[in-house]
Amino acid sequence: MGNPYKRILWGLGKEYNSHVMCLKHQESLNEIRINAVTANEIPHYSRIDGWPLIEKEKIKRTAFDYILVMNEAYQDEIVTDIMKLGIERKRILPCRILDIPYFTWSRYIRLLESEISILSNNCWGGIVCRTLGMECRSPFKNLALSAKDLLKFIPRIGTL
Repeated sequence: MGNPYKRILWGLGKEYNSHVMCLKHQESLNEIRINAVTANEIPHYSRIDGWPLIEKEKIKRTAFDYILVMNEAYQDEIVTDIMKLGIERKRILPCRILDIPYFTWSRYIRLLESEISILSNNCWGGIVCRTLGMECRSPFKNLALSAKDLLKFIPRIGTL
């Protein structure tokens, strides 16, 4: 693999603690590099688990490809705070992706960059997109269709 993806972790607590070893392992495989850790309230240390601990206002001066939100309970609020710093939504990822079996960063980033649209006759597509931290591009967002109606619609997608 080429250069590892550079990450900033945002959030300390339960999810952070449960994923530290996974992240350390991914670093050892040279898949990622954690360039910094931040949170809304940070302890008065310069490092945590060997990674630099920075104030959130210093994120823009730190090299990164993606920010990994390490707090599920405050995910939406953290995403809003990050975007207020001028960082694009597509560079903000949920830590729940680390729980996906056989997860690899290269496959995940390729999926994100594909701008795939999931067509489903119920909320399944939206749930998958939320779980993966992807934008939901489905024309069926929040719309339930019968399987029969979905099958009628699919051949006509290219004409819309």
